[in-house]
Order: sequence, then C-alpha cells, then structure tokens
Amino acid sequence: MSALENNLRLLRDACRAVQARLGAHEQAAALGPVVGLLDDMLVQQTALPALARARDAGASVAAELRYWQDYQSAVAAQAVVAAGDAPVDDVDTAALREYLASLPGEAGVEVARARVVSRGFSKKTVLVGLRNNKVLPAEIALRIDQPFNYLGTTVVDEFPWLSQLWAHGACIAQPFALEATGRVLGQPFLVSAKVNGGAVGGNYVSPPRNPALVENIASALAGIHGVPLEGLRGLRPAGAHIMREVDAYYRDS
Repeated sequence: MSALENNLRLLRDACRAVQARLGAHEQAAALGPVVGLLDDMLVQQTALPALARARDAGASVAAELRYWQDYQSAVAAQAVVAAGDAPVDDVDTAALREYLASLPGEAGVEVARARVVSRGFSKKTVLVGLRNNKVLPAEIALRIDQPFNYLGTTVVDEFPWLSQLWAHGACIAQPFALEATGRVLGQPFLVSAKVNGGAVGGNYVSPPRNPALVENIASALAGIHGVPLEGLRGLRPAGAHIMREVDAYYRDS
C-alpha cells in the first residue's frame, strides 16, 4: 500500500468514524461529500493496484480487513453509548480525582482539567492538569486501553517494563501508577509524567537530515538496550505479533 493510498484511507475512515459518532446530528451530513471525494480519489489513484496487492497479499490483507472491521464495529458501539448528552470521550474527573487521591501522599489532589489528545487504535492518551499535588507533577498523562485492540496489548503488561526502564535511567516519561481493574475510567490505564515535545517527520514522511536528532535517538536506544535483563525476568514476554514483525523486518531488509 502506497503512502498516498494509506493516507487517503486513514482520512476517509476517520471521517466515517466521526460520522458514526455524530449520529443524526446535522454536521454528520456535511461529512458525506468529503467521504465521497476521498472514495473517488482512492478509485482513481489506487483501485487496480490495490486489487492486485489484495490478491497477492493473502493472509496479511485478511488480517488488515479484520482489524478495520473490528475498529469500525467498536466506533459504532461507542457511538451508541454517546447517544446521550455526554460525549463518549469525556473523562470522569470525579472518579479520576478519587483514584489519584488514593495514591500515597496525594490525599488532597484535585483535577484542574483533563483533555483527550489522542484516540489511538489500541490506547487513548489524556493529558491532566492537577492542583494541590504533592508527589505527582502538575501535569500528568494517562495511557488508557481502548476497548478494541487488534494487537491485544494492555497497559497492565506495559507498566512493569516501563518501571524497570525508568529505574535504570532510560529516556522515557516517568511512570507513577497503574490502575489495572478498569473500574475507574472504564478501561485499565497507567499514569506517567507529561513530557513536552512533538513529532518529527511522520509515519510516511521522513524528517530532514538532522545529525543531532540521530545522535539523540541512538543515545536513547542505547539507554533502553542497556537496561539489565535480571530485573525483567518473570515479566510477560513480547507477544507473538512482535516476533512476527521482527521476523518480517529481517526477511524484508
């Protein structure tokens, strides 16, 4: 799949997801022409090559289709939940405050604001501002499991690894706590420090040549790979999908 085709598909599916969330709202109809235009562009640019690739890709394409079907089903299910007055992505700040106040040293903490900044395919990111915090920083980030997840990953498995990485000086956001039950915000989530910065380049566009950036990335990776394995033994190993990705990388490189 070319970068152009993939971006067109992502835009179209994002518009469809927004339509599903809006339901009968008049703004949903306004997205119809946009979806139609993106469909036309896909037909004109990629229809025949895409069919040829679909014919040859076999199981890989089938897995991709299953992922998008699951994603669309989950979006539709969330749209039903959102039929009430509250948007589905609203954060229950009262429940969150109660949870944060249960952490050691944070009995009087208050949630000043909470904002969803990323609705990923497997995790959602929420930035939270705090008042009267004593141990936690004034700004934290929540990484929340999504109810649909093609890779089957969960923050419950991530948190012990992140804690070990942080303890040995790896360049990651400091992890503070794990809510593993899903009873506070509907899904398990982990709490970490919010770090400033932004994306360099993109999924399909490489950044311009930047030796300082490359050196920084290499240093961060060296720090991660320098963490001793002794503290990681007994934790859940990487899933089979990760090993498939590694095998595919070696096969295709």
